[in-house]
Amino acid sequence: MTTVDLAPLTGHDVPAAADLHLRAFPRFFLSRLGAPFLREFYAGFVDDPDAVTVVSRGADGRLLGVVVGTVTPDGFFGRLLRRRGHRMAVAAVRPALRDPRAVGRLVRGIAYRGTSRSRRAGRCSARSASTRRRPAAVTAGS
Repeated sequence: MTTVDLAPLTGHDVPAAADLHLRAFPRFFLSRLGAPFLREFYAGFVDDPDAVTVVSRGADGRLLGVVVGTVTPDGFFGRLLRRRGHRMAVAAVRPALRDPRAVGRLVRGIAYRGTSRSRRAGRCSARSASTRRRPAAVTAGS
C-alpha cells in the first residue's frame, strides 16, 4: 500500500507546484507563460480566503499532485490581479515576446470571472470540502 498525505497548499509548496504543472501540462497555455508566472499564480491561492487548495505528498514528502480553485472566481481573480498582477505581468513579458498570440489569450484569461451568479446559486459551497481546515491522509492500494 502507498500512503498519500493531503494538505492545503502552502508557500513552501509553490515552487514544486509550478514545476509539477510544467511537467504535467507542457503544452498548456499557462505552462507556456513559464515557471515564474506559475509561481505567482499558485502563490495567489495560498492566503486567499476563498481559495480551495489540496496538495498530495508521497511518504518521502515529495509533491505528487496539486488542486486549486476558488468558491468565488470573480472576487478571487480581481484580488489576484490587485495583489500579484504586476509580478505576473513581468513574469509573462519574455514568453509573450516569444509568442505574441499569447497576449490575447492572457487578456481573455484575466477578464475571466467564472460562471454567472445564477448558475452558482444552486451549488453547495465547496468551502465545506476544503482541506484548509481539515488535513487528511488517504491510503491507496498499489
